Amino acid sequence: MATVKELMQLEGRVSVVTGGATGIGFRMALGLAEAGSNVVIASRKLEACEQAAGEIERAGVQALAVSCDVTKPADVDAMKEAVIKRFGRVDVLGDWRERDGARQVLARLLGDALAETAAEAAGTDAQLE
Repeated sequence: MATVKELMQLEGRVSVVTGGATGIGFRMALGLAEAGSNVVIASRKLEACEQAAGEIERAGVQALAVSCDVTKPADVDAMKEAVIKRFGRVDVLGDWRERDGARQVLARLLGDALAETAAEAAGTDAQLE
């Protein structure tokens, strides 16, 4: 039987954590980093994201700070472009700021990136409808 540590091995993966600059979101981002995942810290305040990203990088992974108001589709689209440009994929999406339909916006705009990553892993083509 696999241990939790073995199950949470995320080396080489890319995790996007909205609301990841502070509080529970930051702790989750740090945990993902400790499991080996590169982490995108997204929040409305870029300075807080940059500070959190610096701490994440001390875990030995890459981090990207992105200013993003998840209730604004244009911000989410810009975040998606930045993530794909830097890492080329999205494997994990953690949304810690559920409000005003934000999760639906994130799923719609980042969903294709997640589906493409899953398709690559499975060796098939996939699209979300």
